[in-house]
Amino acid sequence: MKFHCLNSIKNLFKPVDLTTGKPYKQLLIFMLPILISYVFQQVYTISDAAIVGKYLSAPEVSGVNVVYSLILSFYNLPLAVQVALVSFLVIMLVKRMRKELENHLLPKSFFH
Repeated sequence: MKFHCLNSIKNLFKPVDLTTGKPYKQLLIFMLPILISYVFQQVYTISDAAIVGKYLSAPEVSGVNVVYSLILSFYNLPLAVQVALVSFLVIMLVKRMRKELENHLLPKSFFH
């Protein structure tokens, strides 16, 4: 007896080539899991505030929400550092490629 739901779950994790096909469809495929995770995160935040609000006072609830925002900021910090680092590396690579073009591919008299 095969489990059909396991096959559909396995299909969620198969590799997807985002460089082929229609760009809007590929962006939607890439964006959808992220969007769903943000929706679940908002539902969690609202339900957490509602549940905690039943048992704690207003300052304590606001403290819980502030700490949650702080934790989320620390979670996103490595992503921001990664984007900055990749941007820097791309800039350095473009400069190096320009220098290589100037030195090897184009004649010296072209620049003087």
